[in-house]
Amino acid sequence: MFSVPKRYILPCLLMTAFGFGLKTALVYQHVHLVVASFFGAMLASFLGVYFSKKYTLPPKALISPSVICMMPGIAAYKAMVSMVQIGYFGFSESYLAK
Repeated sequence: MFSVPKRYILPCLLMTAFGFGLKTALVYQHVHLVVASFFGAMLASFLGVYFSKKYTLPPKALISPSVICMMPGIAAYKAMVSMVQIGYFGFSESYLAK
């Protein structure tokens, strides 16, 4: 379900970019993260249906990879990985400047 043939990576990339872009834009407009994730996933799903008809693929083959990055738990996972890295490499003010 998560492996897409190479020729369909560009539509998946576009779906992900537009969906995640909408989610990010809504979060910056102070929309709740869950609502922003919903609308981002909805946009990616609509684009997935369009591309699935264009390339005669099942919609799940295109939608699943693009919606994974919009799960709210991904941010918590990245925060935990960052805390482990800070514990391992140490903390420095220069990391915050980047």
